[in-house]
Amino acid sequence: SQRLCDIDNWIYITAVQLCNKSSFWRGFFDNNNVRIHLDLVESGLETIIKQIALLSVGGLSIGKTRSYPTINKGEFIGHYPNDVYFSWGREDAKKISLTNEHIENILVSGFPFSATKKPSDNESVSIEKKLKSKNTKFNVLLLDSNYSQNDGLEQLIGRSTMIRYYQLFLDWVIEDEDIGLIIKPKKSELLLGLPEIITQFEKVKKKTGRCYLVKNSFQKLPSSYLKGVDMVVGTGAFFPSSIIECAINGTKGIIYDYSNLRYYEADLYSWGENKVIFPDFDVMISTLKAYKNDPSTNPHLGDWSTNKVEMDPFRDNKGGERIGTYMRWLLESFDKGKTREETIENANKLFAESWGMDKIIDMGYNKFL
Repeated sequence: SQRLCDIDNWIYITAVQLCNKSSFWRGFFDNNNVRIHLDLVESGLETIIKQIALLSVGGLSIGKTRSYPTINKGEFIGHYPNDVYFSWGREDAKKISLTNEHIENILVSGFPFSATKKPSDNESVSIEKKLKSKNTKFNVLLLDSNYSQNDGLEQLIGRSTMIRYYQLFLDWVIEDEDIGLIIKPKKSELLLGLPEIITQFEKVKKKTGRCYLVKNSFQKLPSSYLKGVDMVVGTGAFFPSSIIECAINGTKGIIYDYSNLRYYEADLYSWGENKVIFPDFDVMISTLKAYKNDPSTNPHLGDWSTNKVEMDPFRDNKGGERIGTYMRWLLESFDKGKTREETIENANKLFAESWGMDKIIDMGYNKFL
């Protein structure tokens, strides 16, 4: 039939494209003697094609946690087609191991991005000084996420919800002279897409002098803006890794769980509901205001301290150094003519000897199950 012919034709064209792209990347890796590839791109067909090419030349790929995972099989399907994966701690390692069973080597490196000695440090110090000059007593770092009208296949936080999210915090600055607010958008253009919020922000800033916006915020770490901050508030259609990042760095933080992740984050909800994660936005706001006036109303609000070891056992901002050391060990083995399997085995052994056997996640024994 014509339908079968169309399907056969699509398979043929797709197969040819796959071969051509794999051949391109194989040639690139081979001609440049690339055997280790650390890709900032987490997903997509191109990452899979590159992995096929790497395997064909005896190379390997490395991934690391950027978007904090949830225990939801299929949510990140096609992500991380890697041979070696670095997690911040055992918490995200556990989730990655259960949702990406193809990854054979998961190692705990700690948070891999250093929040110190960045250009944003000066900006953060400036904001802290301005807040102190206004004698604020409770400063909030407000983080947002991607939003949309949700009129297509991709569903994010609704635009109207994001507007209200901002509005209530800006209103709080007007209502309470003790409040200082730092707004750090995920991407500056996201906030620019909410002109009503920009207008309200400018009015609040002019009237109170206690409201600050991190400009050109893309790829600036939220943890760079923790100086003088009493509480970090974040949200997202997925689990907001920014809150975990800030909690690792010692600041209290709470999540508005727009997507209702209760089923997937049962452990977190068992100890953290209405303490660190809130399924109801109005409850979160009222709880936060009550806490500001009297911390004894919810003494554990935003407190992740009992879970810090699981989130990052190191908490020293040297995760990137550990990953770099591991990569050097890989290169040394490749230079000695070792196979990719021997290279990984040797690097894993050295990593365990340096930072502990518990930092190597043994996939064979299903320790998390």
